[in-house]
Amino acid sequence: TFGSTPISRITSDDVQKLLVSIKALRTRDLCRGALIQIFKKATIQNIIDKNPCDGIELKRHKQEHKKALTKSEQEKFLNAAAKTSHNLLFRFLLATGLRIGEALALTKDDIDVIKSTVTVNKNVVFVGNKRIVQSTPKSEAGNRTIPFPREFLEEFDKITTFELFPCSYNAVKKSTQRIAKETGLNVSPHILRHTYATRLEEAGIAPKIKQYLLGHATLEMTQNVYTDVQSDYVYSLSEKICGAI
Repeated sequence: TFGSTPISRITSDDVQKLLVSIKALRTRDLCRGALIQIFKKATIQNIIDKNPCDGIELKRHKQEHKKALTKSEQEKFLNAAAKTSHNLLFRFLLATGLRIGEALALTKDDIDVIKSTVTVNKNVVFVGNKRIVQSTPKSEAGNRTIPFPREFLEEFDKITTFELFPCSYNAVKKSTQRIAKETGLNVSPHILRHTYATRLEEAGIAPKIKQYLLGHATLEMTQNVYTDVQSDYVYSLSEKICGAI
């Protein structure tokens, strides 16, 4: 949009018009955040006197909360996933809570077959059809080592490629969309991560351990955004709850 326009000539009105033209609200928020940092750096370097983003007026987009799958929904999802080529990936996401970019970046070197753990130390993004591996995860807290069920080791041993999951994000997305259409479930790789966090909560895993396993920089993100308290689980604790009163 701005092309070769000198940064000193970009006004608040220019930024406002650009952001209003972006209809996807999440994309608008990301663009706004990037522009704020660009202009902030320019003011620090005395390239411009004022950050034009300070003058924009936009209603902030409140991201919709993604609900984790219940245990019965999780079983329904797994039955449908078993018929896809991404079955192993989907089961591994549910077993580890990895972000999709972290999972698709995994190689055989990241698996410790003795301890049955996976080390997360990189991320993959796709620009067009190009696969770009980033040498760091989403944040510093993303560097972590996570245990997983040993049943996966035998399946990993059968993989002939160096990458554990040699597929694109778009292929995974289409696969989850087909499962959603077949089952009526609201499901995506991100919802599988929410589901992992909720299963940890139901298992009584300590909050700080959950934060580490999910690779979150803050405990608030783990507890308030990623963990659901589900009615079925609360009902299963009825006797314990009533006994405490």
